[in-house]
Amino acid sequence: MEVEEVLGCVRRVAGVCADADAVLTELEASLANVRSVRAFCDAAEAEIARRIAEVSSFPEAMIAESSRGSLGVEDDGSEPDARRGPGVGRCAR
Repeated sequence: MEVEEVLGCVRRVAGVCADADAVLTELEASLANVRSVRAFCDAAEAEIARRIAEVSSFPEAMIAESSRGSLGVEDDGSEPDARRGPGVGRCAR
């Protein structure tokens, strides 16, 4: 899946999440889009972990630390995060 396809899936999911009147077919399609985005992210995570293992003497610690739920951004409570609703997490920079 190409990045533009993933972005399209994310936009469609966000649109349906924001639409209180979304019909069943739209909701079902959104679930499929979420699965597609998740699959893309899982594949990307595996590739990144593989590449970290190639260049790090102790990749397990780095990989474990990154998967502890933090997105690398301090939460000051001013912005909602992924635990508070769909599509509102922030990405590390």
